[in-house]
Amino acid sequence: MLELEPKGYVLKINQQGFFDNPFTWDTISSQSQTILKKVVDMLLEDHKGNIDSIYVRGSFANNSRVDNYSDIDLIIIDMDPLVNLPSQVVYNNDTFRLDIELLSTEDILNRDKYFVTHFLLKTQSVCIYGNSRLNDILEFNASKQTASHFGRNIPKLIMKAKAVLLQKPEQLTGITQWIARAILRAGNALFLDKAKVYTRDLVYCYRYLIQYYPEYEPQLRVLVEQAITPTFTQKELFNFLDDFGLKFAEEIEKYFTDIPKL
Repeated sequence: MLELEPKGYVLKINQQGFFDNPFTWDTISSQSQTILKKVVDMLLEDHKGNIDSIYVRGSFANNSRVDNYSDIDLIIIDMDPLVNLPSQVVYNNDTFRLDIELLSTEDILNRDKYFVTHFLLKTQSVCIYGNSRLNDILEFNASKQTASHFGRNIPKLIMKAKAVLLQKPEQLTGITQWIARAILRAGNALFLDKAKVYTRDLVYCYRYLIQYYPEYEPQLRVLVEQAITPTFTQKELFNFLDDFGLKFAEEIEKYFTDIPKL
Protein backbone atom coordinates (compact mmCIF):
# COMPACT_ATOMS: atom_id res chain seq x y z
CA MET A 1 0.00 0.00 0.00
CA LEU A 2 1.39 3.41 -0.99
CA GLU A 3 2.15 6.10 1.54
CA LEU A 4 0.10 9.03 0.31
CA GLU A 5 1.89 12.39 0.38
CA PRO A 6 0.73 15.45 -1.56
CA LYS A 7 3.06 16.97 -4.15
CA GLY A 8 0.86 19.78 -5.45
CA TYR A 9 -1.04 22.73 -4.08
CA VAL A 10 -4.37 23.90 -2.72
CA LEU A 11 -5.99 27.08 -4.03
CA LYS A 12 -7.72 29.17 -1.37
CA ILE A 13 -9.97 32.19 -1.55
CA ASN A 14 -9.00 35.77 -0.74
CA GLN A 15 -10.85 38.21 1.52
CA GLN A 16 -13.25 39.02 -1.31
CA GLY A 17 -14.18 35.34 -1.64
CA PHE A 18 -12.41 34.73 -4.97
CA PHE A 19 -9.70 32.21 -5.80
CA ASP A 20 -6.25 33.76 -6.04
CA ASN A 21 -3.63 32.73 -8.60
CA PRO A 22 -0.38 32.28 -6.62
CA PHE A 23 1.80 31.50 -9.65
CA THR A 24 3.94 33.86 -11.73
CA TRP A 25 6.93 33.49 -14.03
CA ASP A 26 9.18 34.37 -11.08
CA THR A 27 7.80 31.51 -8.96
CA ILE A 28 8.73 28.93 -11.62
CA SER A 29 12.08 27.23 -11.05
CA SER A 30 15.00 28.30 -13.24
CA GLN A 31 15.31 24.85 -14.83
CA SER A 32 11.60 24.78 -15.69
CA GLN A 33 11.91 28.29 -17.12
CA THR A 34 14.70 27.08 -19.41
CA ILE A 35 12.59 24.16 -20.65
CA LEU A 36 9.56 26.39 -21.18
CA LYS A 37 11.60 28.89 -23.18
CA LYS A 38 12.67 26.03 -25.45
CA VAL A 39 9.02 24.98 -25.86
CA VAL A 40 8.00 28.54 -26.78
CA ASP A 41 10.80 28.76 -29.35
CA MET A 42 9.63 25.46 -30.90
CA LEU A 43 6.06 26.69 -31.15
CA LEU A 44 6.98 30.08 -32.58
CA GLU A 45 9.29 28.59 -35.18
CA ASP A 46 6.35 27.49 -37.34
CA HIS A 47 3.35 29.27 -35.80
CA LYS A 48 4.44 32.71 -34.58
CA GLY A 49 1.98 34.58 -36.77
CA ASN A 50 -1.00 32.57 -35.50
CA ILE A 51 -0.31 32.54 -31.75
CA ASP A 52 -1.86 35.23 -29.57
CA SER A 53 -0.47 33.99 -26.25
CA ILE A 54 0.77 30.85 -24.47
CA TYR A 55 0.11 29.77 -20.88
CA VAL A 56 1.58 27.00 -18.75
CA ARG A 57 -0.39 25.32 -15.99
CA GLY A 58 0.00 22.18 -13.92
CA SER A 59 3.25 20.89 -12.45
CA PHE A 60 5.51 23.19 -14.48
CA ALA A 61 3.61 26.25 -13.29
CA ASN A 62 3.46 25.24 -9.62
CA ASN A 63 6.89 23.57 -9.28
CA SER A 64 5.52 20.12 -8.46
CA ARG A 65 6.86 18.43 -11.58
CA VAL A 66 8.40 14.97 -11.30
CA ASP A 67 11.21 13.93 -13.66
CA ASN A 68 10.24 11.20 -16.14
CA TYR A 69 6.57 11.59 -15.15
CA SER A 70 5.20 15.10 -15.54
CA ASP A 71 3.84 16.48 -18.79
CA ILE A 72 4.06 20.13 -19.83
CA ASP A 73 0.47 21.40 -19.79
CA LEU A 74 -0.11 24.35 -22.11
CA ILE A 75 -3.07 26.47 -23.16
CA ILE A 76 -2.57 28.36 -26.42
CA ILE A 77 -4.82 31.15 -27.61
CA ASP A 78 -4.63 31.20 -31.40
CA MET A 79 -5.74 33.67 -34.03
CA ASP A 80 -6.11 30.94 -36.67
CA PRO A 81 -6.36 27.16 -36.17
CA LEU A 82 -3.00 25.56 -35.42
CA VAL A 83 -1.97 22.22 -36.92
CA ASN A 84 1.07 19.95 -36.69
CA LEU A 85 2.02 21.12 -33.22
CA PRO A 86 4.98 19.37 -31.55
CA SER A 87 4.07 16.57 -29.14
CA GLN A 88 7.22 16.63 -26.99
CA VAL A 89 10.36 18.51 -26.10
CA VAL A 90 13.77 17.06 -25.19
CA TYR A 91 15.97 18.71 -22.58
CA ASN A 92 19.21 17.23 -21.18
CA ASN A 93 18.23 13.80 -22.52
CA ASP A 94 14.83 13.98 -20.75
CA THR A 95 11.71 13.89 -22.91
CA PHE A 96 8.64 15.85 -21.81
CA ARG A 97 5.27 15.25 -23.45
CA LEU A 98 3.35 18.38 -24.43
CA ASP A 99 -0.33 18.42 -23.49
CA ILE A 100 -1.75 21.35 -25.46
CA GLU A 101 -5.26 22.81 -25.32
CA LEU A 102 -6.23 25.37 -27.95
CA LEU A 103 -8.60 28.32 -27.57
CA SER A 104 -9.38 30.93 -30.19
CA THR A 105 -9.39 34.64 -29.41
CA GLU A 106 -13.19 34.40 -29.49
CA ASP A 107 -13.21 31.47 -27.06
CA ILE A 108 -11.49 33.52 -24.39
CA LEU A 109 -14.68 35.58 -24.17
CA ASN A 110 -17.00 32.57 -23.89
CA ARG A 111 -16.98 31.71 -20.18
CA ASP A 112 -20.01 29.40 -20.27
CA LYS A 113 -18.73 27.06 -22.98
CA TYR A 114 -15.12 26.99 -21.74
CA PHE A 115 -15.71 27.38 -18.01
CA VAL A 116 -13.11 24.89 -16.77
CA THR A 117 -10.41 26.16 -19.13
CA HIS A 118 -11.16 29.74 -18.05
CA PHE A 119 -10.90 28.60 -14.44
CA LEU A 120 -7.53 26.93 -15.04
CA LEU A 121 -6.25 30.00 -16.86
CA LYS A 122 -7.39 32.51 -14.26
CA THR A 123 -6.46 30.65 -11.10
CA GLN A 124 -3.38 28.54 -11.82
CA SER A 125 -1.73 29.44 -15.13
CA VAL A 126 1.21 31.65 -16.07
CA CYS A 127 1.51 33.54 -19.36
CA ILE A 128 4.84 32.58 -20.95
CA TYR A 129 4.40 34.31 -24.32
CA GLY A 130 2.33 37.19 -25.70
CA ASN A 131 0.15 39.73 -23.96
CA SER A 132 -1.61 38.05 -21.05
CA ARG A 133 -5.38 37.69 -21.37
CA LEU A 134 -5.82 36.69 -17.73
CA ASN A 135 -7.19 40.10 -16.74
CA ASP A 136 -9.95 39.64 -19.35
CA ILE A 137 -11.33 36.67 -17.40
CA LEU A 138 -13.72 37.34 -14.51
CA GLU A 139 -12.90 36.16 -10.98
CA PHE A 140 -14.14 32.79 -9.67
CA ASN A 141 -15.74 32.33 -6.26
CA ALA A 142 -16.05 29.16 -4.17
CA SER A 143 -19.78 28.71 -4.69
CA LYS A 144 -21.85 25.64 -5.44
CA GLN A 145 -22.48 27.15 -8.88
CA THR A 146 -18.75 27.16 -9.56
CA ALA A 147 -18.40 23.63 -8.18
CA SER A 148 -21.15 22.38 -10.49
CA HIS A 149 -18.89 22.84 -13.51
CA PHE A 150 -16.53 20.11 -12.33
CA GLY A 151 -16.97 16.37 -12.46
CA ARG A 152 -20.28 16.01 -14.26
CA ASN A 153 -18.74 14.29 -17.27
CA ILE A 154 -17.42 11.19 -15.48
CA PRO A 155 -19.72 8.77 -17.39
CA LYS A 156 -18.42 10.13 -20.71
CA LEU A 157 -14.82 9.80 -19.54
CA ILE A 158 -15.44 6.22 -18.45
CA MET A 159 -16.94 5.40 -21.83
CA LYS A 160 -13.92 6.97 -23.55
CA ALA A 161 -11.44 5.02 -21.40
CA LYS A 162 -13.19 1.71 -22.09
CA ALA A 163 -13.51 2.40 -25.82
CA VAL A 164 -9.80 3.19 -26.14
CA LEU A 165 -8.77 0.07 -24.22
CA LEU A 166 -11.01 -2.20 -26.26
CA GLN A 167 -9.20 -0.95 -29.36
CA LYS A 168 -5.72 -0.56 -27.84
CA PRO A 169 -5.30 -2.81 -24.79
CA GLU A 170 -1.58 -2.05 -24.75
CA GLN A 171 -2.45 1.42 -23.39
CA LEU A 172 -3.78 -0.02 -20.12
CA THR A 173 -1.20 1.66 -17.87
CA GLY A 174 -1.66 5.14 -19.31
CA ILE A 175 -5.45 4.93 -19.47
CA THR A 176 -5.66 3.65 -15.89
CA GLN A 177 -3.62 6.61 -14.67
CA TRP A 178 -5.62 9.05 -16.77
CA ILE A 179 -9.10 7.95 -15.70
CA ALA A 180 -8.07 7.59 -12.02
CA ARG A 181 -6.73 11.16 -12.01
CA ALA A 182 -9.82 12.45 -13.80
CA ILE A 183 -12.24 10.90 -11.29
CA LEU A 184 -10.25 12.12 -8.29
CA ARG A 185 -10.07 15.67 -9.63
CA ALA A 186 -13.76 15.53 -10.43
CA GLY A 187 -14.21 15.25 -6.68
CA ASN A 188 -13.65 19.01 -6.42
CA ALA A 189 -17.33 19.22 -7.30
CA LEU A 190 -18.20 17.71 -3.93
CA PHE A 191 -15.99 19.82 -1.65
CA LEU A 192 -15.12 23.08 -3.43
CA ASP A 193 -18.02 25.09 -2.03
CA LYS A 194 -17.86 23.49 1.42
CA ALA A 195 -14.10 23.59 2.04
CA LYS A 196 -13.62 26.80 -0.02
CA VAL A 197 -10.63 25.28 -1.79
CA TYR A 198 -9.69 23.80 -5.15
CA THR A 199 -6.87 21.38 -5.86
CA ARG A 200 -5.59 19.16 -8.64
CA ASP A 201 -3.24 17.32 -6.30
CA LEU A 202 -4.49 13.73 -6.10
CA VAL A 203 -3.72 13.23 -2.42
CA TYR A 204 -5.31 16.51 -1.40
CA CYS A 205 -8.42 15.56 -3.42
CA TYR A 206 -8.50 12.25 -1.53
CA ARG A 207 -8.09 13.97 1.86
CA TYR A 208 -10.83 16.52 1.27
CA LEU A 209 -13.22 13.93 -0.11
CA ILE A 210 -12.91 11.56 2.83
CA GLN A 211 -13.73 14.44 5.17
CA TYR A 212 -17.20 14.60 3.62
CA TYR A 213 -17.56 11.04 2.27
CA PRO A 214 -15.67 8.77 4.68
CA GLU A 215 -17.67 5.78 3.46
CA TYR A 216 -15.78 5.98 0.15
CA GLU A 217 -12.29 5.98 1.70
CA PRO A 218 -11.26 2.50 0.45
CA GLN A 219 -12.27 3.20 -3.15
CA LEU A 220 -10.75 6.69 -3.14
CA ARG A 221 -7.46 5.29 -1.84
CA VAL A 222 -7.49 2.74 -4.67
CA LEU A 223 -7.95 5.59 -7.13
CA VAL A 224 -4.90 7.44 -5.79
CA GLU A 225 -2.81 4.28 -5.88
CA GLN A 226 -3.88 3.45 -9.44
CA ALA A 227 -3.22 7.05 -10.54
CA ILE A 228 0.36 6.81 -9.24
CA THR A 229 1.29 3.14 -9.75
CA PRO A 230 -1.32 1.37 -11.90
CA THR A 231 -1.64 -2.38 -11.36
CA PHE A 232 -5.19 -3.09 -12.59
CA THR A 233 -5.83 -5.63 -15.30
CA GLN A 234 -8.28 -4.47 -17.95
CA LYS A 235 -11.05 -6.52 -16.32
CA GLU A 236 -10.29 -5.07 -12.88
CA LEU A 237 -10.32 -1.54 -14.25
CA PHE A 238 -13.63 -2.03 -16.08
CA ASN A 239 -15.23 -3.57 -12.99
CA PHE A 240 -14.02 -0.70 -10.79
CA LEU A 241 -15.28 1.93 -13.23
CA ASP A 242 -18.67 0.26 -13.66
CA ASP A 243 -19.05 -0.01 -9.90
CA PHE A 244 -17.47 2.87 -8.00
CA GLY A 245 -16.84 5.14 -10.99
CA LEU A 246 -20.51 5.33 -11.93
CA LYS A 247 -21.59 5.42 -8.26
CA PHE A 248 -19.32 8.43 -7.73
CA ALA A 249 -20.79 10.11 -10.82
CA GLU A 250 -24.29 9.56 -9.38
CA GLU A 251 -23.17 11.14 -6.08
CA ILE A 252 -22.05 14.25 -7.94
CA GLU A 253 -25.28 14.50 -9.94
CA LYS A 254 -27.32 14.07 -6.76
CA TYR A 255 -25.38 16.92 -5.16
CA PHE A 256 -26.32 19.25 -8.03
CA THR A 257 -29.96 18.31 -8.58
CA ASP A 258 -30.87 21.99 -8.15
CA ILE A 259 -28.36 23.19 -10.77
CA PRO A 260 -28.96 22.40 -14.46
CA LYS A 261 -26.21 20.59 -16.31
CA LEU A 262 -24.76 22.67 -19.16
